[in-house]
Amino acid sequence: MYDIEVYSREIYRIVSGSSQQRGTIFLDFANEDHYRCVNEMFGGEDRFKKDFPAHYLLAQKTRQDYAANRAMAAGPNQQGFENYAEVQDVFYKKSDKQLYSCGYMNLVGESDVIYQTLFVYRNGERVDQTSKFTYGSSFASIDLTTNNIEPLGGQNDDLTIVIHSSAKPKGKENLLSAISYDAKNSLNSTLDEVVKTINVDDPRHINTAPTQDIMVAYGRTPSSGERIDYPYPEERVKQLQKVFLANSGTVELQDNVKFIKGHVSQTDIVLNHDLGTIWYRSNIPDSAIRKIDDTHFAWNIDKDWGNVIPSSIAAGTSAMEH
Repeated sequence: MYDIEVYSREIYRIVSGSSQQRGTIFLDFANEDHYRCVNEMFGGEDRFKKDFPAHYLLAQKTRQDYAANRAMAAGPNQQGFENYAEVQDVFYKKSDKQLYSCGYMNLVGESDVIYQTLFVYRNGERVDQTSKFTYGSSFASIDLTTNNIEPLGGQNDDLTIVIHSSAKPKGKENLLSAISYDAKNSLNSTLDEVVKTINVDDPRHINTAPTQDIMVAYGRTPSSGERIDYPYPEERVKQLQKVFLANSGTVELQDNVKFIKGHVSQTDIVLNHDLGTIWYRSNIPDSAIRKIDDTHFAWNIDKDWGNVIPSSIAAGTSAMEH
């Protein structure tokens, strides 16, 4: 019989051991604690073997590959497109005591199936969860609205959102699994209570219609009938095209909130594409945030992402859709 409590405890044990407030852990199948999370996602060893025999065999193959160093845990540490997963947003509406959580997994290449479970924990205890399957896609998202969540009371009262995603990449004899998490120790100031409006200036539709993709091209002019929003020159590092894309905008705060100064701490900027995820790897200085007045500030991040497009995509031969 499937035991959600056992599963949730195994997941929380991995997250509670992290020193970071938020992040993503790509699971090492050779690690017993990590493998138990995969096992419990499918109902435990016996049910996994009985109800998902093909996936169970792939899990064993993946364990062997990790143990023999034939597999490397994916994550944000390489150049070009990569696999990625994250808890994207956590919103709390104090007046309704309602919490909304969402996140996704984005893969390099299509997957036969992506399994996802989203957990909500209060002080380590599971208070809500939901699961979802996505077939024949490189991207899968999951969300959950949780009711009757009292505001957090302080530093010793915490809320943790965790999303466990496992995938069977198409045409490959292995599984991929990741745990994404976001821990909160205060919900006293929610986004809607602090921010009135956010305006994104870049990237935006410049020449394309709002119903189309924002088009970015490198080292080429538009083909017949094509419209490009962001044309960038061909510039290579070790024969690979550098990634350029502008990122700027303004924020208006609520009337009772005052902007003092900007500081960049843990900031993740990613570009999700059908081919996978590309990370912004350039340094972001505090000067990227500029005060306009007491209730307005702007951000302007260097267009050079400090990353490259894989060699399979040559500059001048294709456009990047964003």
